Amino acid sequence: MIDLKERPIIQFGFITIMNKILKRFVKIQKNLRKRIVLSKNIDRVKTILGVDVSYKGDFQYTVVVKYDVLEGKVKDVAVKKEKVVFPYIPTFLSFREGPYAVKTIKKHFDLKEIDVVLVDGQGIAHPRELGLATYIGILIEKPTIGVAKSHLFGKFVEPEEKKGSFTYIFNKNRKIGVVLRTRDKVKPLFVSPGNMIDIEKSKDIVLSLCVKYRIPEPIRIADKISKRVKEELWERNLV
Repeated sequence: MIDLKERPIIQFGFITIMNKILKRFVKIQKNLRKRIVLSKNIDRVKTILGVDVSYKGDFQYTVVVKYDVLEGKVKDVAVKKEKVVFPYIPTFLSFREGPYAVKTIKKHFDLKEIDVVLVDGQGIAHPRELGLATYIGILIEKPTIGVAKSHLFGKFVEPEEKKGSFTYIFNKNRKIGVVLRTRDKVKPLFVSPGNMIDIEKSKDIVLSLCVKYRIPEPIRIADKISKRVKEELWERNLV
């Protein structure tokens, strides 16, 4: 039994240890941040990966979809089930989901064929500019775009309700992404570049892939598969 008098000491010790660990991860984020390149040089957008992660119990399911833009079809799917080893901590999601996503992409896809990677998560619209899309983009050295369903960081005003309307997300006076309306009168998406792409191109690509739904097709399909995977209802030959 723990003496009640000792409990505050134990809690203080735990908090101290966690603070030290998080400071280490903040340092890693700041070092990775130095490698971010917001490039405009994307000539071809034909083959896109869509990345989504879901959870059930102690496991996380990483789904990566290879999507052909010209044909509007899924060409391949990779699924990875792993035990959760990193707790959920706001602004540190890249360390929870990023390593498995990078591992899955590198193992199952030829990066020479991939033009852009869309990630269900933030890019540089993050307190330290190191959202999940940025983490993945730096480690695989491919253009990545963060497509988030909710706001994490930065100031913005709500865009008009017509599809294609957008406003910028700002960190002080610096643009870090857009709030993009992908369907009339539906909640907008929060789009920000991850790496090797700029804000305008990120916006245009995401909007072009929102044909019928709020979510761009590669991520929407990956999300649909991840829900079936964790319920053990998905079969690879159905895609």
